[in-house]
Amino acid sequence: MMSQFASYGLLVFIGVFHFGYSSHFRGAIFTWKPTSLPNQIEISWRISWRRGTQYCDETTIANQQLLSGQGSLSCTNGCSGGVSLSFYCTDFSSTEDWTTGVKSALFSSSGSKIFVMSFTGGNWIEGLHIGGNGDWALPMSVDLTVRQDTGRPNSSPVSSVTPIVRLQHNCSHTFTIPVNDPDGDMVRCRWAAGSSECGSVCNGFPNATLDEETCTLSYNAVYNSTSWFAVALMIEDFGNQSSTTPLSKIPLQFLVSVFSNQGQCDAAPEFVYPTPTDGSCVGVSENKTFTQSIVARSANGISDIMTVSPLGFHKSELVQIDGDLFSVNLTWTPSANQIGENIICYTAESTTGQTSPQTCITLAVGAYAPTITSLEPQPGAEVFVDHSVYRMSFDNDILRPTRPTFIRFYDASNGNLVYTFDVSSSPDVSYLTVSRSVEFTTRNISLHENHAYYILTDAGVAKGIGLCEPQSPAIQDPSSWTFTINENDGCGSGCLNGGTCATTAGDSSFCECPHGFMGQTCKTVVGYCACALP
Repeated sequence: MMSQFASYGLLVFIGVFHFGYSSHFRGAIFTWKPTSLPNQIEISWRISWRRGTQYCDETTIANQQLLSGQGSLSCTNGCSGGVSLSFYCTDFSSTEDWTTGVKSALFSSSGSKIFVMSFTGGNWIEGLHIGGNGDWALPMSVDLTVRQDTGRPNSSPVSSVTPIVRLQHNCSHTFTIPVNDPDGDMVRCRWAAGSSECGSVCNGFPNATLDEETCTLSYNAVYNSTSWFAVALMIEDFGNQSSTTPLSKIPLQFLVSVFSNQGQCDAAPEFVYPTPTDGSCVGVSENKTFTQSIVARSANGISDIMTVSPLGFHKSELVQIDGDLFSVNLTWTPSANQIGENIICYTAESTTGQTSPQTCITLAVGAYAPTITSLEPQPGAEVFVDHSVYRMSFDNDILRPTRPTFIRFYDASNGNLVYTFDVSSSPDVSYLTVSRSVEFTTRNISLHENHAYYILTDAGVAKGIGLCEPQSPAIQDPSSWTFTINENDGCGSGCLNGGTCATTAGDSSFCECPHGFMGQTCKTVVGYCACALP
C-alpha cells in the first residue's frame, strides 16, 4: 500500500535518531505540520521512557521542567544540524514505571520538499515476546508539495496512546487508536513492515487484528498467560477514500502487557458520566480554563487513573466520591500554540490490578460546541397525549452525528426506559438548518395520561462546525427536561384549525378535525400544510 516517495522525482533525505543502547524505551510518536516558511516543518513528538531514567513527578509537571531526554534527531542527507529530543513531562506512572512527555521543534529541509526522517535505536525491553533487547525504527515521511485540492502543503495526522496498554489474560479486548487529521483527510492505520519501519519488533503483536479503516486493534488474550509485546504501527493520510497513495506517514509504537488476574473480564473498571466517552470531541476555548471530572467505577475500588495529556494539564489527587466511584479532576488552560486538536487518553486501574479499556478524546481548542438555548416542550410543561413533536434548539450551526448517539424517554414514576432514538439514523429525527434545531417525533411511542416523563440525551446529539466537530453537552439530570401528559378533556380546551366539537352517544366530546389536521385539538398538521390557524 505504501508508495515510494522517491517516485515523485524530488530529492529525498533521511534523518536518523541515534542514542546509546539501553532498555528503557517505552514508545513514541512523531508528527509534523508546515510553517509559513518554505520547506520548513514543525516536528512534534511524544516520547516515553522508564521513569527511573527520566524522573517526573507532580512538581516536574507543574513547573514545566524540561527533561534532557536522550539523543538527537540528526540529518544525514541533504541538510545539516540536528534537533535535541529533550521533552516536557506531561504524565507519569509510578506503578508502571513510565514517564511520557512532549516537545516541538522547527526543522528546515534545505530545499527538499519530500523527505523521510527515522527514529532508530535500541534496546527494547528484554522480556518482549518478539524483539526483546532488539532495535527500533520509527520512520516519518513528509511531503511539502502544495496540494491541488487545498492549495497548501499537507499536514500529518495526529494521534496518541498510553505507553503501556494492559490487557487481561483470557479476556477479549478491542481498542481504537485515536487519529485526527488537520486537513480532514482519510486516515488509515497499518502494521509497520520491514526493519526500516519496525526494527526488531516487526509482527511483534501476533494474533492481534487491525482494522485499517477504523484503526481498531482486537486481541483475544488466550495465547500467552502473561507476556510483553511491542506494537509498531504506521498512520497514513489519503486525499480521498479511494486513494492508495499516502500523503504522509507517521509512526506510532507502544507496549502491550498481557497480565493474569483472577477477576472476571466484565469486572474491570469502567468510566461513567460525566467522563467523556471514547472518541468524543470536546470544544475548548483558547486561554480559558477547561475543567473535566474523570469518574471510574469498580466494586474493588480504584487505585489510579492514569492519563496521557497535552502540555499544561493538571490532574488532582484520586478521591473516592461515593461507594464504588472514584474520580480525578483535570484542569487545563490551553495556549495559543495549542489551537487545534489535542488528544488526551486515560485508563483506570482497580486495587486488584484490573484495568479499564483505554479511553481517548479530542480537545478542539478554538472550535465551538453547540449550546442548548431552548427545549420544547419547556421543562415542566403539561401536554396532551397527542403531543408528538419535541425540539432542541442551539446557539450555532449544527451537524448530525455519524456514530450512534441517543435520546431516551423515561417514566418518571419508576425510572424505566420507555423509548430510545438513535439520532444518527432514526427517520423520526430531523436536523433543521435554518432554526439550528433537532426535532424528533413520538408517533411510535405510547405515552399515558396523568403520567410524568423525562428526557435524557447523550453528549453530541448535535455537533458543531470545524476541527473534529465538537459535541453538544449531554442532558443527564432527570429533573432537567420533564413533562406531564394531561388527561384528555375532550373539547374542553377548544378545537383548533377549523375543528368542530362533536359528541358521542356516551355524551363524551371530541374534536372533529378538517382535512390536513389531527389530534385531540386538531393541532397536529398531517404532512405539509402552511394553513394552520392561530
